[in-house]
Amino acid sequence: MERLEDRFNRAIERWKEHCYNKSHVSDPKIVLNCEAFEEIVSMGRDALPFIRDYYTNQKTDIIGPGRYLTYAIERIAGKDFQIDVKGYLPVKPVAPDFKGISLDDQKKYVLGWLDKQLS
Repeated sequence: MERLEDRFNRAIERWKEHCYNKSHVSDPKIVLNCEAFEEIVSMGRDALPFIRDYYTNQKTDIIGPGRYLTYAIERIAGKDFQIDVKGYLPVKPVAPDFKGISLDDQKKYVLGWLDKQLS
């Protein structure tokens, strides 16, 4: 029987390739429209430790699946996971003449949430 971790790792690699192939697109729906993303979501809460490990061990990547893993967590956890931009992730300058949510702030928030869920 295939280990869930191996299945996750294969899915995340396929999704990473999909993300890079769609890096010219700004619509997250296109990045999420991927069989590998759906496979990760289908693993349910059992995937959360692997998502946490991926999030922890990968640098913040504006193109790859790291920035979109919050969508997988949201689909898996439902109402238990919500990013409250006003309360947790302030909008601030992230590049010259551009305001948005810092990917580093998002990563800290998501890791904190995952740590609480997995403890």
